[in-house]
Amino acid sequence: MNPATRRPEPTVGANVSWPATALAASTALAVAGMFARDILGIGGTARPWLLAASTGFVLTALVRGALRTQPGRYVLLALVGCWLGDYFGSTHFALSVLAFLAAHLLLIGAFIAMGVALRRVAVGSAGVLIAGVAIGLWLLPHVPLSERILIIAYMVVISAMVAIASGIRRGPGSAMMLAAAIVFYVSDIFVARWRFVAPGPLNAWLCYPLYYASCLLFALGVPTCDADAANAGR
Repeated sequence: MNPATRRPEPTVGANVSWPATALAASTALAVAGMFARDILGIGGTARPWLLAASTGFVLTALVRGALRTQPGRYVLLALVGCWLGDYFGSTHFALSVLAFLAAHLLLIGAFIAMGVALRRVAVGSAGVLIAGVAIGLWLLPHVPLSERILIIAYMVVISAMVAIASGIRRGPGSAMMLAAAIVFYVSDIFVARWRFVAPGPLNAWLCYPLYYASCLLFALGVPTCDADAANAGR
């Protein structure tokens, strides 16, 4: 084959540039800085640290080349939605939930654009349904009536996101996308526990590292060239 006509090789997870690595590291350092601030008793709010960490994962996806493919653009917009969710998190809970809900819908769009196997989605849906029912029975009695519809809608959408992620066709980035979806789901269990069931610092120590790890997995695992998207859709 003529090298000039050779299709580009998949790049997911195989050739992460140093700027993407540096930006991903900046997210991890910002999260570590937030916890160090609490341990040392430094004044001020955690919000600047969280927004710095969130900006890091958005820029990571951008530098990785997310704009080059349709799945990448969906993931980038989803991460912007997560950034907005973090921005509103400490000031307006409902707006924060809606931003994350929109992010999960965009992630569903990314997974569909990558190609999904319906049989594996069905299997994944069964597992997610069992988990969702158990979590709902535990959580919803603690949720105020004024917020219950919003929380149920969010639970349905994030569950659908994980179920569809389980069906992404095998290819570059598919395993990272599924891992990111599952880790995000688990992190939100601790967010819900923090807000509605048992407020306490343990939830923060669990939810934040999991959440930012999931967003970095999305940013680093997104298909960034046409060959990635084509191979993932086989």
